[in-house]
Amino acid sequence: QDTTSPEVVWNGGFEIAPLLGWGLDWQIQRVWGVDVQIDSSQANSGRQSLRLAFNSFPTLDFAGVFQDVVVDPGGRYTLRARARASDSVTRSGLKLEVIESATGAVLGQTGSIDGTTEWMSLEGRVRVPPELSLVRLRLRREQAPGPERHLGGKVGIDSVGLTREP
Repeated sequence: QDTTSPEVVWNGGFEIAPLLGWGLDWQIQRVWGVDVQIDSSQANSGRQSLRLAFNSFPTLDFAGVFQDVVVDPGGRYTLRARARASDSVTRSGLKLEVIESATGAVLGQTGSIDGTTEWMSLEGRVRVPPELSLVRLRLRREQAPGPERHLGGKVGIDSVGLTREP
């Protein structure tokens, strides 16, 4: 990775596969009801994307795909990704979050995606506290606030980035 670039996410397009699962690469924690795979049949750019297929109870609170990212203390960043959904009906869609690794405090997040969509942009702003130089970027589906039916559908994620603002 180019250390002079304002982009800090490693393998944001999921082009380097298999995912190593260690160091500063994407980590995947296996969670019942969520199948996470590299998808070479769908991509926003490049050859492949990350696909999450849900088949679970609506109480699922998922944060099982993440990457630790080195950032500038006190820096401001733009968090972005491209995403598409297929038959994902929930009141609590999938989004990206940047959190403090130690406390879990959310520093910034994108909007969420659900339903059935073509590739669309997810974006948010992140402000890093002055004492932090390492944060965690994660995919998150929070438990819905009220009763829901069975959780299903698929979501594709591609072109994930966390870019330092000038």
